[in-house]
Amino acid sequence: MERPLYSIRNWADHYEIAQSRRENSNLKWVAVPNKHDGKSYKRLFKLFPKIAVEMYGAWQLIVQVASKCKTRGVLADEDGPLTAKDLSDKTCAPEKTFAKAFQVFSHPEIKWLDVKGCSEHAQSTLGACSEHSTDSTDIHNKQAADDGEKALTKAAQAEAIYQAYPKKTGKQAALARIGDALRDKSYETLLEATQAYAAAVKMWPADALQYVPDPERWFKKGRYDDDRATWVRKGGVQKMRIEKDASDPEIHETLKEIWRENGVSVDE
Repeated sequence: MERPLYSIRNWADHYEIAQSRRENSNLKWVAVPNKHDGKSYKRLFKLFPKIAVEMYGAWQLIVQVASKCKTRGVLADEDGPLTAKDLSDKTCAPEKTFAKAFQVFSHPEIKWLDVKGCSEHAQSTLGACSEHSTDSTDIHNKQAADDGEKALTKAAQAEAIYQAYPKKTGKQAALARIGDALRDKSYETLLEATQAYAAAVKMWPADALQYVPDPERWFKKGRYDDDRATWVRKGGVQKMRIEKDASDPEIHETLKEIWRENGVSVDE
């Protein structure tokens, strides 16, 4: 059975400095950035609030192990790609923690890890990959990921969509309805629609905000499929100003498009 090969994205940019580049042997240390205001870092704590600290600790161990691999930043040794069990054996941290970490850090909203099939990545990083038998270790490692991480990913997706909705009420009921919606809609599609609705609501007159439906009702009725022109409430206002402190520039663009399509000039 082919094991996935994980590598740290942009390793050379983030974890190499002049001194480390001069070292040809395994590093006994690694330069770790102390930045805590990046988008992916913030998304880690937003999407996975209950396990974010655990995951960040696991990330530090992953970086340290990767710094000692034959190709720095690529989680592989002479036997091939490293598994969650391999990382546990090397660091004494729980195997389940690394199984979760593989899923969290390859999540499309985080993207700290790249993942490829062993044979696909062989020529560029490992040379010839040996074939790996489907032994009990492989089965156990895959099962750990399959059992825990599918549910983890779905829960994280629902949480991210809930956080994007402009009204935070009835969270558990809302999460259940979002879960139902995710059976028919992709995560990306549902998140984008929710963000677009939030962008429209952001421009509503203050006296109209009372009409924002509870999230449970909005998702239950499939309002994410509505004509987006119906999300606009002019309230007699013909000129609006985009707030400069909004966190996502894509929301700016969505918001401006909605208002312009409805005859409202937008003052930058």
